[in-house]
Parts: sequence; structure tokens; C-alpha cells
Amino acid sequence: MRPWTAMIALTVVSIWSAGCGETELDHTIDVERVHTLWECGQWHTVDADGHQGTRDVWTLEELEAGAAFDFRFDAYTLPNRFEIDYPRGTTVVDTGWRGSSWYDEDDDYPGGISGPGHGDFQNLFELSGADEFEVRVFGAAPGTSWTYSVRCRS
Repeated sequence: MRPWTAMIALTVVSIWSAGCGETELDHTIDVERVHTLWECGQWHTVDADGHQGTRDVWTLEELEAGAAFDFRFDAYTLPNRFEIDYPRGTTVVDTGWRGSSWYDEDDDYPGGISGPGHGDFQNLFELSGADEFEVRVFGAAPGTSWTYSVRCRS
């Protein structure tokens, strides 16, 4: 795995569809890291805490075309939002805010809480052409923590 790099105050704007209209969210990425998947068949886990936003870029140069990708996550109690792009720039997953339903009416989480803090996606995408994907994790509250894992299968 390559060492991660930090990038301060990179702003990302995304659109959140909340059922009663769209709301523009301004997310700040305060940590950026690069990871390399060298082989399929095992889970690779990433975690963080206390960050407003994290961007992880996963390079896939060493993998065979056709590999299928799985993703699992846990936002614990404080809500976090997970977004995955493959290829970069094309969102294939946006979990919405995931965490305790206690935060459902909190204005920091537009659209409310869309589910419990944990979940998974099987066969998220198949490697074809693009040799990297991106995972973005956003938290609206200080002290948030989360974990996610990715796996490829050939």
C-alpha cells in the first residue's frame, strides 16, 4: 500500500436528492489518501475519525479486467455518508447519511438518516477500462469515526 497523503481544504460540492427537492451540500475534504489493490480475494480495510471529509483513491493497475468489487461500511453512531465513483467522476453508490436514527431530524443531515450505520454492496462494479476508483466519506459532526472495506473477486 502506498503512503497516504493529506490535502487540506479541498471543497467538493454534490447534490443530495431528499425526496422533496434537491439540496446542494458543500463538503470539505480534509484528508486525501492513495491505496493500491495488488490482488483479489481479501478485504482491505480503511478507517478514520474526526475528519469532516476523506477521499481515498484506489489504484487497480495490477488487477485483471473483469474483477468484481464489493464494499462494506460502518458509520457507527454519528452519521457519515459514503460515495463511490467508478470510473472517477461517475457515482455508483451514494449511501446517504448512515448512522443512528436519533439524528434523523438534525439539520446537519439533509434528507435525514437513510439507514443504519452499517451496510454492504456486492458486485458494485466490474473492472473494465478505468484503473482506479474513488471513495469519499463525509461527516457533519466533530468526532465522527467510520470504517469501510473493499474486496475484489476474479
